[in-house]
Amino acid sequence: MIKVRPSRVSRSRSGRRDTARRRAGLLVAAVVPALIAIGPAADAAAAPPAAGQTTNATRLASATYPGVQLIETDFTATLTLPGVTVDDAALNRLEDRLIRQLFSGLIDTTKSEALVDAMVIEMEKDPLTYLKPNSTKRTTQGSLSGFGTGWVATPDGYIVTAAHVINPDPAEIKQAFADAGLKAIVDEDSRGLLRELGGDYSNAQLVKLAHAMGAFDAHYLTVDLVSKEVYVQRGVALAGFQKSQKGQKVEVVSVGEAYPGKDVAILKFDGQTHLPTLALGKNEDVAEGNILYVAGYPAASTFFSGLSKDSQVQPTITQGPLTAVKSNPSGTPIFQTQAPASPGNSGGPVLDEAGKVVGILVASAVNGQGVALENQEFVIPASVITEKLQQFNVVPKESDTTATYNKALDAYYQHYYERALPLFQRVSNLYPGHPYVQDFISQTQSALDAGKDETPPGAAFYLMIGGAVLFVLLVLVVLIIVLRRRKKKPTAAAQFGQPGQFGQGYPPPGQPGQFGQPGQFGQPGQPGQFGQGYPPPGQPGQFGQPPAQPARYGQPTQPAYGGRQPDGPPAQPRPSAQPPVPQQGHAPAPQVPQASGPMRDPYAAPAPAPAPAWPAPTIPLGPASEGDAGQPPSFPPPAGPAVEDGNGDGQQRQWWPSAPPPSD
Repeated sequence: MIKVRPSRVSRSRSGRRDTARRRAGLLVAAVVPALIAIGPAADAAAAPPAAGQTTNATRLASATYPGVQLIETDFTATLTLPGVTVDDAALNRLEDRLIRQLFSGLIDTTKSEALVDAMVIEMEKDPLTYLKPNSTKRTTQGSLSGFGTGWVATPDGYIVTAAHVINPDPAEIKQAFADAGLKAIVDEDSRGLLRELGGDYSNAQLVKLAHAMGAFDAHYLTVDLVSKEVYVQRGVALAGFQKSQKGQKVEVVSVGEAYPGKDVAILKFDGQTHLPTLALGKNEDVAEGNILYVAGYPAASTFFSGLSKDSQVQPTITQGPLTAVKSNPSGTPIFQTQAPASPGNSGGPVLDEAGKVVGILVASAVNGQGVALENQEFVIPASVITEKLQQFNVVPKESDTTATYNKALDAYYQHYYERALPLFQRVSNLYPGHPYVQDFISQTQSALDAGKDETPPGAAFYLMIGGAVLFVLLVLVVLIIVLRRRKKKPTAAAQFGQPGQFGQGYPPPGQPGQFGQPGQFGQPGQPGQFGQGYPPPGQPGQFGQPPAQPARYGQPTQPAYGGRQPDGPPAQPRPSAQPPVPQQGHAPAPQVPQASGPMRDPYAAPAPAPAPAWPAPTIPLGPASEGDAGQPPSFPPPAGPAVEDGNGDGQQRQWWPSAPPPSD
């Protein structure tokens, strides 16, 4: 038959050195035997592991330890026991039976103590048959401490543990007092029994009689609890990177029903603001086959003789798969895991691989004789914990201490020691009693001194590089803009007028040809274009001085060099839509104002300041032809006769009539 029992451990207070809050009464000297026996757990090292050998379990253990607390429940009770006497009639019947066995050869007659040995064995097997209470009453005060595990859910001190750690089964308390709290009475009763039985007994026989007397006292013992107090035995940092216990009383907020009920209790540790915390997950975070981690204070390693006080506040972490999701009779989910645990782990956090609490350990499986079945542990899931916390409006929250500590651990295990050191130092400032941070600070500083730091450049470095790149790009953009503007500025030759295409024709009759307006090559009728024809008859060609009525650009009425005169009357000039804009030209040629006409290039350079104007010289062309009477000659004049230029190449050139041909 398999049974499930809570995995808490009880221990007498006399086994601990801390006596500041011990009350007078019976001091218990022995540790209560474990309610169930579980195989030894694989403890994780307390000190930070060597960098480069980090596993997920190592990182998880380092992050979990600060939020795991040793929970101590102290009981003070009035113990009442009746006196003990031997039932002579039952003892006589036993002696007669043993004598018959002796004569029948069932008992070895070669040993003188064989008959006494047989009697003691029978009394140990069934003490209540041979020992009876009498009317004498004996009363004493007893003290007992039970231990379990809890974990911190909020920075201000809400702690979660198992309900049976706070309120054990009364039968369990009674047995614990009988086993560990009545040693003095049991010793006294054993000596009285020996006197009543008479004779000499060996040490082995005395032990058996003491067991019989202990069973009698446990059966007839009555326990009247006087007080119950709950403490958190915190690990606090000491000089030299050691830890020590610091028991502080906590308030019991809520206690559920022990397993198989909703075995959850809520405690409150007042006056706290920056306690290390653990994150609460959800049932859905895990499934069968996922690895679970159990953290806590198993009695086998927490109170093992020969270990330091530092070790008593060092949690243990083990791991194993989630083997099944079951439920209790009321339908509450129950997780089953193979992660090793032992008495004292009750109430401890069970974590997933992300380090979130997905449940608390509450029980282990044992067979009919109370022997534990290896790696059969049972867990109350996160949904039940959340339900209990919500009943008191408690919302799990990560503390600043834990957030900073976890960032520091991430940097430390990546060998980013320069980044980790100030974070660990901040943790120490937030929570000076942190039991692990000083050790990490020491190891981080040692790694820095040894030149092992691998911290990559920080954000400031990349911002500096980015700023430099942006500056270079800005300079390039400015240079491109400046160069493009310089390319669009008019050249010195173009400032005499619009660069035009030779041979495009003449301005319309009656409009003067003008220089100074930059323009497009080959646009007919625009002033300032070389070879665009003569001014209309009757109007003098002028340089630089604007006419009284500037003419608009029109369609060509004169042919280009070698072209023909278009048919039809010449176009009539129209008034300018805007006043002429004077243009700066290259000396000595003057500028003339811009007449209205085609829109100016918006990307052209701004017009320079006007230059002083003077009358342009006229070029005599000889007598006017018929039809041109009364009109001044146009510019440029028609081409003269072709003459040889004297270059010896036999080619002839046409020259302006106003200029003499080159001499041979």
